[in-house]
Amino acid sequence: MIDSDVNRATTYNLDLETGSDATVTGNFVSGGRYGIFIEATAGSVTGNTVFGSSYGIELGVDGVTVTSNDVYGTGTGIDVQAPSLQASVVENNIIKTASAGNGTGIDLDCTV
Repeated sequence: MIDSDVNRATTYNLDLETGSDATVTGNFVSGGRYGIFIEATAGSVTGNTVFGSSYGIELGVDGVTVTSNDVYGTGTGIDVQAPSLQASVVENNIIKTASAGNGTGIDLDCTV
């Protein structure tokens, strides 16, 4: 785990970039600003545990399924930044102790 606030503000534990097939299953991710940061347009993020990140899972674009993850001790559990969700599914995730900032479980920032 990264303890420094300076390091937490600049760290991505798992960064899934555009063009990748984001199939991420069964990982333990701890600390950092983003536990799992998704900009891929295909794949799934399933069965992971994210602990102690500012944002547990950040979904930046539509296309990836985010299901059955456990997110603990984050500021925001799952942050959906995609303009709209037509292909992505976000369901059956457990989010506990979202406390920093607004303490949001799922933040939907969709604009369409």
